[in-house]
Amino acid sequence: MAYAIKSKIRYEITESLSDYDHLITMPISPQAKKSAPYLGDTWQARLIQIPTPKGEIKGFITSCVCPEKYPLKALLDVYWQRWEIERGYGELKQYQLSNKPALRSLKQEGIYQELWGILTSYNIVRLEMAEMAKAHKVEPLRISFINALYLIQDEFLW
Repeated sequence: MAYAIKSKIRYEITESLSDYDHLITMPISPQAKKSAPYLGDTWQARLIQIPTPKGEIKGFITSCVCPEKYPLKALLDVYWQRWEIERGYGELKQYQLSNKPALRSLKQEGIYQELWGILTSYNIVRLEMAEMAKAHKVEPLRISFINALYLIQDEFLW
């Protein structure tokens, strides 16, 4: 399990495994203590910091504290995969579905059909983005999902 680093997070570094990889101790929140008094006062976690181009260091905290079992590269790979999935869900909800409830069907078959339609159209937009990137010799992440979606919608209207 991993959590993005928030600006107000409190922790103490107990051991540095590298410049960007640390074992930390964090206080247990009062809400967590109330619901589970057996937790104690602190818990150990691992802080992975990711340097960003603007000089800010962002990262995540995970409960995978054993560096032998969970090497830094493996954690970063999983984190970036998860990040891409989250971005995809965000694009689907915000742009493709306009932040509106998407499923109108009341029957299971209809819900499946609507979900497949949404996912298929999302993948078609992503496929078209990859083709645009290839044609213009740029990375696919340089192409905006929303702009690609609008261009495709405009093409259908023409």
